[in-house]
Amino acid sequence: KRTVKSSVYKFGLMVVFFLFSFVGKTQTVTIGTGTTTQSYLPIYSCYGYNYSQQIYTAAEISAAGGTAGSNITTIAFKVGATAYSTANFLNWSIYLGNTGLNNFASTTGWVPLASMTNVWNGNIPTLTANGWMTITLTTPFTWTGGNLVVAIDENTASYTCTQAWYSFTATAAAGPRSILYYNDTTNPNPASPPTANYSTTTVRPQVQFTMIANTPCSGTPAPGNTLASLAAVPPGSSTTLTLQNSTPGNNVVYQWQSA
Repeated sequence: KRTVKSSVYKFGLMVVFFLFSFVGKTQTVTIGTGTTTQSYLPIYSCYGYNYSQQIYTAAEISAAGGTAGSNITTIAFKVGATAYSTANFLNWSIYLGNTGLNNFASTTGWVPLASMTNVWNGNIPTLTANGWMTITLTTPFTWTGGNLVVAIDENTASYTCTQAWYSFTATAAAGPRSILYYNDTTNPNPASPPTANYSTTTVRPQVQFTMIANTPCSGTPAPGNTLASLAAVPPGSSTTLTLQNSTPGNNVVYQWQSA
């Protein structure tokens, strides 16, 4: 409903209809459950600098409700029973990548930086004990349906001993599914990381993604009828415009135009 004041003798109106070709269904995808915690992944806060990668399988993501072709818009890690100040492990860069790897070949088998997308840089939020630390990605990432690598680069030159993170244990892979380099003085370059000094074939941090599934629209929307309280509007007068029998729904936008 809209009231229009006219400066011309007659008022004409048309409705322009827009419909996006896809409608997004939002899914919360949580991988890993339980009460077990560990301190190494996604970062080991007891050291000044960290770089880690972990692989989550297509089967794990799909079983948690993920749909191939969805856009990942947030990532979250679950904080242990004690939430420390983040001042000494504050600055993170996050990378995501679709990968054909089921596990890392070795502690030097990092997924190349060029094979991932830098989805977020900044200071992580304040932690809440037993809660999810959620980060909204600056650059949404499309999961194509295969395995997913999550890389965390922590760049704050100090440490706090020691933040714990909720984790889960899966059947051992043929090689590591998580690798980590940590050091007090050397800040690793994700483009050429050193040999990892921690790895595990079974343990990974619990992780949660918000994924928006791209579902094609169906049907033909009705533009509706435009009604005006006055068909011809003299200068200085007003008419009220309303829309009748239109198609409601997400991503359906109507625009008024006058002539």
